[in-house]
Amino acid sequence: MKLILEATWEWCKKQWKVCLGFIAGIFSIMLLFRKNNDVDGLFKEKSKAEKAIADAAQEAERKREESLQKNLDNFFEKNKEIDLSLKKKLKNIDDKKREKINAILESEDPNETIAHKLKEFLNN
Repeated sequence: MKLILEATWEWCKKQWKVCLGFIAGIFSIMLLFRKNNDVDGLFKEKSKAEKAIADAAQEAERKREESLQKNLDNFFEKNKEIDLSLKKKLKNIDDKKREKINAILESEDPNETIAHKLKEFLNN
């Protein structure tokens, strides 16, 4: 037995690179297959962070949609108010025109009044 150990020791001295490679390979395999809680923890934290990012993106999209809808509603409401205001102003203008036409027609000599108004309009 002593002879085998001495021979093995001599072989290891000469072939130290092979022995070192074998030991490094076994050590690497042990590192790969052992359960590493740090890596598992990192993966769990990464998953939590990804979920938080996805939730934040979803919330931001929801808020953007709400803001867009609110702005659209506000725009259509203001547009309707402006349209109503314009219609009222046009009606008032039409009413004033009717009053002027009626005043001309009710005058003593409508033809002379129309001619006078036309002259004023063309001179301006």
